[in-house]
Amino acid sequence: MFTALLCTVVLAFGAGVLGFVFFDRLLRVCFLQHRSEWELCGRPIGFFWVPRDVKVERAGMARTTVFANWLFRVPAWLREDGEALLAYNKFRRINALSSLLAVVVIAELIALVVLVFFGVKE
Repeated sequence: MFTALLCTVVLAFGAGVLGFVFFDRLLRVCFLQHRSEWELCGRPIGFFWVPRDVKVERAGMARTTVFANWLFRVPAWLREDGEALLAYNKFRRINALSSLLAVVVIAELIALVVLVFFGVKE
């Protein structure tokens, strides 16, 4: 049971990091090809990518907002860019997988606690 939990945690962590990588790619495309949209979003930074001359304090809050918005709504600028749209679809899928794995981790933790505290005694 513990091994399954550990594997799921590693997979969830990896999926989460990959989701951040895809977000950074999208953000870089927005920055390079749709600068006015990037500025309207509050000049956000990525998780691993930070453009030069950007104030990290404000940009971090903008990142949180943009990340949450992009999870549930395709930005208009992205619909016109086929390559970016493919990256966006990967971003959404990997984040859905990450969320699903987080739910599995919680379920496995609950099962482990139940087994430890209420396990069948022989």
